[in-house]
Amino acid sequence: MKKTLSIILALVLSLLMIPVGIISGAAVGEVETGYTPAAGSVAISSVAEFERIGTGDYYLTQDLDFSGKTYTNNIIAKLIGSLDGCGHSITGITISSTNSDAGIIAEISGSVKNLIVGTAASPAKISSTGSGKTVSGLIAVAKTANVSVENVKLYAEVSSVSTSGGVIGYLAASTAVIKNCEINGSINANGGAVSGGIVGRIKNSENIYAENCVNNANVTLSTGGTDWGAGGIFGCIERGVTAINCVNRGNVTTNANYAGGIIGFMSMNEGVGTVLVQKCSNYGTISGMNTGKQSDGSYQLTPETRYAAIGGIIGGDKDFQENRENTITIDKCMNYGLVKTNGTSAGAIMGKGTLCRDGEKTLKIVIKDTGNIGRVEYGKTDVEVGTFISVASTNSAGSLSISNCYNMGTTNSTKAYAGVYNMVGDSTIGDTAVSDFYFLDTAYFWAANAGNVAISNAAACTAEQFASGEVAYNLGFNFGQIIGTQSYPIPGEIAVVATGSVSAPFANLRRLATKANRASASYVQTTEVDTQGKQIVRFIVAVDSEALESAASAQMVITFKKAGSDDISYTLKNDEIKFFKSIKADGELYLADEGCAILGAVVTGVGSEVWSSVEITFTVKDAAGAEIALMSTSGAYSK
Repeated sequence: MKKTLSIILALVLSLLMIPVGIISGAAVGEVETGYTPAAGSVAISSVAEFERIGTGDYYLTQDLDFSGKTYTNNIIAKLIGSLDGCGHSITGITISSTNSDAGIIAEISGSVKNLIVGTAASPAKISSTGSGKTVSGLIAVAKTANVSVENVKLYAEVSSVSTSGGVIGYLAASTAVIKNCEINGSINANGGAVSGGIVGRIKNSENIYAENCVNNANVTLSTGGTDWGAGGIFGCIERGVTAINCVNRGNVTTNANYAGGIIGFMSMNEGVGTVLVQKCSNYGTISGMNTGKQSDGSYQLTPETRYAAIGGIIGGDKDFQENRENTITIDKCMNYGLVKTNGTSAGAIMGKGTLCRDGEKTLKIVIKDTGNIGRVEYGKTDVEVGTFISVASTNSAGSLSISNCYNMGTTNSTKAYAGVYNMVGDSTIGDTAVSDFYFLDTAYFWAANAGNVAISNAAACTAEQFASGEVAYNLGFNFGQIIGTQSYPIPGEIAVVATGSVSAPFANLRRLATKANRASASYVQTTEVDTQGKQIVRFIVAVDSEALESAASAQMVITFKKAGSDDISYTLKNDEIKFFKSIKADGELYLADEGCAILGAVVTGVGSEVWSSVEITFTVKDAAGAEIALMSTSGAYSK
C-alpha cells in the first residue's frame, strides 16, 4: 500500500521562553530514600529526648506522638543549632499559654528542616491569651543571628490576641531563609495586631527570603488597630523581603485596614527596604471589612484619609518617609481570588499604592508582567477606583509603574478603572505610568484616570481575544497560554506565537529537548482526521546538534501495527531527512532547545482501521558505518 511521506518544513526562528519552575523530589516534609542526617548530630528517639533539645544539632529517628500532654508556652524553650526531622512527624501537640509567647520552639538561632507537624485530622493546637505575645505553629520568635526553615509541612490551629504566624510568629533575625514550607489549618489573631500564613511579623530585618512556600490555612485578624493586617505569606513587614514562587490558597480576612494574598501590611519607616514579590499567586478570598471607613461612618476620599489596603498580592503600604529610597516590585504574579471590602479600598494586585507628602518619600512601585483574573467588589460602588491598584497618590519624589500587565477580572463598581486611580499625580512627568496594559472590554471603560496618569498602549480586549492567544502574544514571552485549554495568559506558561494564518492566527510554542544524557528523544503528536476521513500522524525527534557533525547517514522507519494484520512501514533516508531549529506541526510551533536540532515527519492518508500502535526507529551512522548511539532512538506509541 503506497502512502505519502513528507518532511514538515518550517522557518528557522530564534526565540526564547521562560519556563515555570517545578519543585521535584519528595513531598513537602519528607526526604528521599537513603537520606542521612549530618554527621555528629544527636539522635532523638523519644518524646522525653525531644523535650531536652537545647544547644546542638539534632535529628529524629522516628515519628513522635505527644498525645496526652498539654504544654505551657513551648516544648523547646530555645534551639541554638539545628533540628532535622529526617521526614518524620511530630503529632498530638497541644500548647496553651496565658502570658508568654507560644510555639513548639519558643525561640531559635539556627535551623529546622525535613519535618511534618500534626495531621489533617489532628492538627497541632497552639494558643496564647497573653497580651502582646506571639504564637506560631512552629517557631514563636526568631530574632538572633541567622535562621532557616526548609522543607517543613504543618497542620496547625494557631490563635493569639496579638501576633500569629504559621511557621514563624515574630521574625527579627539578621538573615532568614524559608523554603519549601506548607501550612494547613487556621491562623488567627483574635483582637491582635498581625496574622500571617507563613510569618506573622517581620521587623528590622533586611535579608528575609521565602521561596516555594504554600499557605492553605485561613488567616484571620478578627479585630485590631487600623495600621495592622493579615497576609497569606507575610502578615506585616517593616523592612525588605523577597518572596519567590509562593502561593496563597487560604482565605485572608481582617477587620483592620490591611490584607493581602502574599503580604498584608508594609511599614518601612525604620530603614531602607526592598520588597520583591516574584512568580507568586493568590487563589484565596482576600477581604477587609473596615477599610476606608471613618469614625463617623463616612468614606472620605482625600489622600490623607482614604485607606486602600486590601489586595490580591499586597495589601498596602505606609510610612515610607524621611527621603529613604524604598522599592516594591511585583513581577510575574497572578491573582485568581476574589478581593473585597465594604468600602472603596480593594485592588486585585495591590490595595494602596504610594502616598507621597511634601516630597518626603522616594518610594518606587514597579508592577510588571502580572495578571488578574479575580473579581474585585466594593461596598461603595459609585466612587472612582482602580481595580488593579485601588488608589495611588504620587508626586515627583515617588513613582508607580504598571507595565506589560493585564486585568481580565470583573467588578461591581460603576466607576472602576482597569488599572489605577491616581488621586495626586502629574501625567506630564510620568510619576504614575501605565503601559502595555490590556483589560476586559465589558468590565472597564479605561485603564486609569488619564489626567494624573501617563498611559501608553492600553487596550480594551474581548474575552475572545484573551482566549485566542492574542493578548498573550502581545504581552511577549514572559507570558504564555495553552490555546484551546486556557482562556487567559499566565506568566511562564507555554509561549504563544503568530502564525500568519487567518483561521488560526496564534499557536503555542513548545520547546523540545534531548534526554538528560543528551541522547535523542522522539515525540508523537495527536493525530487528526483529514477531509477524506483519513488520519494525519506527525512525529518529531530532538537530537544533539553537536553530534550532527559526525553523522554520515541517517534512516527513520515508521511502522504502523495492528493485531492480525500486516505491518505498514515507511522509510526515510539521508536527503529526505532534514534538521531544523523549529518546526510547525499540529497547530503549534516547536523550537529546539539550546544545543539541539529537530526533525519532523508526517504520514498522511492512514486509515484508522489499519493500526492500533506505531513504532518509530531513528538510526544515525558515522562515516565508518558505525551507529552513533547518542543520536539513535526509538519509541512505541498507542493510538
